[in-house]
Amino acid sequence: MDKAFDFGKFGLVVLTVLTESEQRESPAGTYYIYDGVHKTIVLAEKLLRGEIKFKPIRVLLLTPRRS
Repeated sequence: MDKAFDFGKFGLVVLTVLTESEQRESPAGTYYIYDGVHKTIVLAEKLLRGEIKFKPIRVLLLTPRRS
């Protein structure tokens, strides 16, 4: 996924509100990545390593949370 990463094909990340247990595990967190975790990790690593420059991404917020 890292080698084939294409920011132009990134698409969107789906977020939802944290459950109580997730909030306890991540007290500073606000949202849970419902879909798009792996590509978001690759994006974060590439940004931290300075391999790419940040661009806004599209996010879909699911509320209420789906079960």
